[in-house]
Amino acid sequence: MKMKVGFQIKSFFSKISLKNISISIKLNVIISVIMILSLSVSIVYSFNVVTSILLDQVKETTLQVTRQTSLNMRMLLEELDMLAMDLSRDEHLAELISSIDNAQDEQEKGRYDSQLKTALTDY
Repeated sequence: MKMKVGFQIKSFFSKISLKNISISIKLNVIISVIMILSLSVSIVYSFNVVTSILLDQVKETTLQVTRQTSLNMRMLLEELDMLAMDLSRDEHLAELISSIDNAQDEQEKGRYDSQLKTALTDY
């Protein structure tokens, strides 16, 4: 089967002789091949250029987003640190926590716990 197909292709090309084809058809084929090749090269080049530009933009914007996120996280952590420092220096909260630790029964602990929650909610 493979031999038969190969033979058919060879016989087809042997029947087509370049001498039998007119010069206008030859020129049309040559010009078409040149145009197809040049268009293919320009398309591949353009694709590579556009891909490169898009990748550079993605890298740049990713870097900017990462920097902005880092800055936002730093600001939030600084605010959290300041709040923690304020909470740790508040004598009223320290007294409530000490009272909860020293409470003798659950009702007393519940009362101090409620006062602590109220005080923390005010922050």
